Amino acid sequence: MHRQIEQALENMSALSQEKSKAIRNILSNYVKGEIELDEAYYELMDNDLILMPQRCNMFPKHETSPVEEENFKNYIKMKLS
Repeated sequence: MHRQIEQALENMSALSQEKSKAIRNILSNYVKGEIELDEAYYELMDNDLILMPQRCNMFPKHETSPVEEENFKNYIKMKLS
């Protein structure tokens, strides 16, 4: 999940303005605490902003610590600024 979101952030400049804005809005809501990471992830998939993983590429959900989640939010903030 983190990897796909990171890839979306890295590739935003290659996307249309509309898709870039949608990614920015969804991830901004996550960073602000308005939605959880899972919800942001599914919104990105539902809006075709990241690819849905193939069954063979699916991994068990990795529980993150509060510190890891805060670090990920800081990474997103940095990429969005």
